[in-house]
Amino acid sequence: AHGWRVFGRRLVLVMQFVTYYLDTVTQMIYVAQFFGQLLPGAKVCQWTWLVVVWGISVPLMQIPTFHASRWVIVPAAATTALSVAFFLGEVVAVHPWNCQPGPSYGGVTVRSSFVSLASFAYAFGGHGMFPEALREMKEPKRWPAVMTWTYAVMVPCYLVCMCLGYYAYGSFSQANINLNFPDNWVNTVSLTLQLLQCYYLIFYTNVVIVMGLEMDAG
Repeated sequence: AHGWRVFGRRLVLVMQFVTYYLDTVTQMIYVAQFFGQLLPGAKVCQWTWLVVVWGISVPLMQIPTFHASRWVIVPAAATTALSVAFFLGEVVAVHPWNCQPGPSYGGVTVRSSFVSLASFAYAFGGHGMFPEALREMKEPKRWPAVMTWTYAVMVPCYLVCMCLGYYAYGSFSQANINLNFPDNWVNTVSLTLQLLQCYYLIFYTNVVIVMGLEMDAG
């Protein structure tokens, strides 16, 4: 039984490391993609943007803990709220369901179901960081209140964006929703806000990996 416990613990650690490593890579790719969309005239390939993103992420990696990054929480929350607002505004202003060709629905396949399920799971992937956030709290007993407010705010945002996005774009919806928007100032601001969000998330996912390595190293 002890051997299985040790094996299970190591397996969880490996899976956690791989998951957040890939998540960090995903955030870097997003930032590189946003740079490419914001600067279409730049004659730069995506791999070059990735090198740029790596370079500007190095100072961010010097932040040692979640607590040390608390100064950025208010701007991060503000950019999230504004991103949702711009999404809603763009859809309401453009009325994509009246475009030609309009959105199409249905056509669900095993592959599309798996992609949707994976995307849904990814949306709640931050749960793996809760233990570290709880550990760093000054008053851990307030954690239930934190969860209540978190879900009360985020779940309605997910539901509204999910339902409205599917109604507006249907099967034409892109993984990068900004590719569905017209090239206007609202889209530009939205891209900028999401670039800042993903830039911070590079730290957020990477700190879990680094702290895990530090704890294993003693």
